[in-house]
Amino acid sequence: MEIQLRCGSDAQFGQQCAELAEALTLINMWELQQDGDRLPCCLGCGGVRYQPPQSCGVGGFVGQPPRPYPCQTILDARGIYTLKRGTCIDLSCERAARLRLRGIEATVVIVPQLEQGRPLYGQYHAYVETPHGIQDPSYELQHRPGQCAGSCGCTHHHG
Repeated sequence: MEIQLRCGSDAQFGQQCAELAEALTLINMWELQQDGDRLPCCLGCGGVRYQPPQSCGVGGFVGQPPRPYPCQTILDARGIYTLKRGTCIDLSCERAARLRLRGIEATVVIVPQLEQGRPLYGQYHAYVETPHGIQDPSYELQHRPGQCAGSCGCTHHHG
């Protein structure tokens, strides 16, 4: 499943991304329960790589100007493992779903990205907050690709 979220304002985009993250976490929980035996035990085992958000700001025609609103394409767990990639929102929702299925309270937190202390228009970062601290699967995949962390706990290297 791949969807595109488009909003009229940056503030609305951030709020809608946060609400969508909760919905996507619930969808991922359902998918992991249904397909758990057919999906890898974690992002590292699945060969998933972090992919920075790709702007969906270009129209359907070459040379068309960017859209005047923030836009984000979001993948569910099945999409992440099929394409072997995901943005910080995709990966955080997958991780939160796995943690919740293990009985750990997990919430996807979405914050504006900052440059020199000012928010960057339409740019956000997502991570997972638990009672035990913060997990950032996109950071993990960038700095320790192929390594299990957080969700399955097998601690094997899957390079």
